[in-house]
Amino acid sequence: MRKMDLVSSHSRFGLAILAALCACAAPSLTLAQTAPTAPPASPSPAASSAPEAPSDPCDSLSNLVSRPSFTTSACAVKRDQVLLEAGYSNLSASGPGAVTLVNVPQGLFRMGVGHNIELDVAPPSLERQSGMPPIGGNSDAQFGLKYEFGYSPKVTSGMNVVYTAASGTAPFTGNGPGLLVNLNGALTLSPAVGLFGSLGYNSQGGDGCGSAALRRLRSLARRRHLASTEFELLR
Repeated sequence: MRKMDLVSSHSRFGLAILAALCACAAPSLTLAQTAPTAPPASPSPAASSAPEAPSDPCDSLSNLVSRPSFTTSACAVKRDQVLLEAGYSNLSASGPGAVTLVNVPQGLFRMGVGHNIELDVAPPSLERQSGMPPIGGNSDAQFGLKYEFGYSPKVTSGMNVVYTAASGTAPFTGNGPGLLVNLNGALTLSPAVGLFGSLGYNSQGGDGCGSAALRRLRSLARRRHLASTEFELLR
């Protein structure tokens, strides 16, 4: 009996030692199981050696429209886009036989038909000449094409060609077909101010009709496209 108690005592002592060893090992096992694995370091992106391309200035509507200036914008309407413009002019002459010439709505339909290419259509406008009696009628229709050469961070350039059809009524018609060719440019001076202008050649098939004062006004309206430069505050 004493021998069995001794064996039992040894067994209990052995179990106690085993339990103590398990208790000591348990925190190490738990730490080994729960310790997060550090993610591998991601490689740093390689620096690009190519310079960033300048943004397209013709995405701005203020750079795209031609009104209310006398010049035409250097920017062409983008492919599959349409832009409608309108205006009003009131020109007066001085001296003998002075008259006033009103022209409205001066509509201009601009549509992008290709890469940096636009089609322009200007239907006849209503015109009214002061005098006794006053005379009313319509101007000639115009058709044109514009091409944008391209742009840099500071400069945008292009050209346009306009054909005038002798479709108006006397005395507001050119009395013959006309052709206008322009070189157009824009220069960015600051984020708020830009300089733009047009230099071109205008050929009119006829001298038109009407008073000398009215012919001077029509000539002024045509020649204003030849070489004019303006400052514009860009929004």
